[in-house]
Amino acid sequence: MTCAHAVRVAIQKIEGVASVEVTLKRGHAEVQLKPGNRVRIEQLWEAVRKQGLTPKETEVVVRGTLNGTKLTVSASGGAYEVAGRTGTGEEVEITGTLSPSSKKTTPTLVIKMPQKP
Repeated sequence: MTCAHAVRVAIQKIEGVASVEVTLKRGHAEVQLKPGNRVRIEQLWEAVRKQGLTPKETEVVVRGTLNGTKLTVSASGGAYEVAGRTGTGEEVEITGTLSPSSKKTTPTLVIKMPQKP
């Protein structure tokens, strides 16, 4: 069994995961989630760690309620600090990056700003 296969199988076992494509040569995994899933990014990082690998910065699309700089994801109950945007209780969809930490701290979601033409 290859490392890529082991990572793919580990992530696919997480309830709410629809599909997984893994390319270890690029150090990349693309995970598509089912609608209404309750998957937290920390679950994906832990699945990677259990395969003896180190998770890296992760690009995500997150939907939830933004109050000040705190984004609460209604489906999973996860909460993240947001850098680059604030809100007043509105439902939002944010594309950004999360980086795993070895400490038990809340990851900060860094907003991915659109590129200027």
